[in-house]
Amino acid sequence: MMRRRVPGGRLARAGVVVALLAGSLGVAAVSANAAPAAPADGCEITRTGEYPRAEAAQQGLDPARLQDALNYASVMGSHTIKVFRHSCLVGEGLRDPLLERVVDDTWGNTKTIVSLLTGIASDRGAVDLDAPISEHLPADLGDAAHRAVTLRQLLHATSGAEVNQVRGLNFVADDSRMRDWFAQPITHEPGSYYFYDQTATSVIVYVTQRAISEQAGRAVDYQEFAQSALFDRLGVPRSAYFWQRDRTGLTSGYSQLFLRPLEFGRFGELILRDGAFQGEQVVSQDYMREFDDGTEANCGYSVLTFVNNCEPGEQRVGVGVPEREVDDGRAWVASAPADMIFTDGVGTRIFVIPSLDMVVTRNGEQELDLLPSVARGDVNNAVPGRPGAAGTHEFFRRLMAAVTDMPDDVRATIENSGPYDGPPRVGFDVTQYTNQPTAPVETTSGLGLPPGDCGPAGCAGEPNDGVQRLVTDAPRVVPGTVGAETRPDGGSEG
Repeated sequence: MMRRRVPGGRLARAGVVVALLAGSLGVAAVSANAAPAAPADGCEITRTGEYPRAEAAQQGLDPARLQDALNYASVMGSHTIKVFRHSCLVGEGLRDPLLERVVDDTWGNTKTIVSLLTGIASDRGAVDLDAPISEHLPADLGDAAHRAVTLRQLLHATSGAEVNQVRGLNFVADDSRMRDWFAQPITHEPGSYYFYDQTATSVIVYVTQRAISEQAGRAVDYQEFAQSALFDRLGVPRSAYFWQRDRTGLTSGYSQLFLRPLEFGRFGELILRDGAFQGEQVVSQDYMREFDDGTEANCGYSVLTFVNNCEPGEQRVGVGVPEREVDDGRAWVASAPADMIFTDGVGTRIFVIPSLDMVVTRNGEQELDLLPSVARGDVNNAVPGRPGAAGTHEFFRRLMAAVTDMPDDVRATIENSGPYDGPPRVGFDVTQYTNQPTAPVETTSGLGLPPGDCGPAGCAGEPNDGVQRLVTDAPRVVPGTVGAETRPDGGSEG
């Protein structure tokens, strides 16, 4: 569903601001960089270089107000924080030199990276987003209803499967997360009902891995594909991350990509520039347009990423934890422009604001919203992993006040430049945890997962090397922690 694009938005502009939120609780750790001035028309982020720096004032930001916004984010628990405008690094946190190279779980941001990789696979003709996933499944996996679901429906979280949070929130003991999705009955018409699902993204990974392997005529591991097709083309080295797998060896699609915060700006740049990086089209513009708008099932979500342009009369649906909240359409972050696109996951975010050439990225498991939500009795919004409440609103209210060259038509899309006015959320839906009584046994032991060939050691026909790969992959980040590496200069175009 394509509704509108803010004037001067992502397809019309070529800049980016990345605000990488960081610092520690109670520490005011941010200041504008006193670096040599960059050209007034911005900078260029390259694959092999580190981020170019520029004075905040020369890139349309008031240094004092920028510092105020970033200090607020630091006090609210951010680990690292950077701000870019027009691709120039204009401010960063005091602790960034210490923490920016330390890998951390990207949580739900992993989903957006899976989305980008799905777009690349689609661009290369390996997958059809609107074809039944049965085209790439073993004949004995899943019933007819599950096999008829499409990748597009999985990307929009509208597969129709009955979500069970015991399966979805099993972060460390999942036997086969992909098979967990097949164990959840289809209870809604696919494409019509949104529910944020932590198992469906592993189906996307599984289908994509099989499809690219079929196209290549050999077995291609999903992480091999990710490195050559995406990470190499952004200048992200293997030493910048490790990516956890379930016990069968399948790469996790919902979370568990442990990535240096230093790399977040590169993904923000890619999204801002409509799938291009350093002049190369990495993801097609056709696929990147999927990020512009939500769906009728949820105006605030598209292709595993949140969008800020809901309008009255549309349906906005929350992430389901602690309960599934359905509201009339309004922006997730009412103090930010309507064209903002953002990833979401336990305090780690990449915010892209095309109309301002701005990207904001943050990491730190303590959410911006935790303390403000507790203070106002907003219990549910104190829970990690939700799209944004009082703290996120206040940060963007301050950051937008720092923009000295905001066009009037962009400012007009900001719903609320004053204090946060969202209603407190207090509720808990226990049925999400009890609706499938066999889920605890199935998700941890594998016993009972379809098609019935799994056990505690994994599943028949799978590598079953997830634990071993974690042990061998994790140490490779050590050189990256100290910067002893060379960034890759390009990768595979297909």
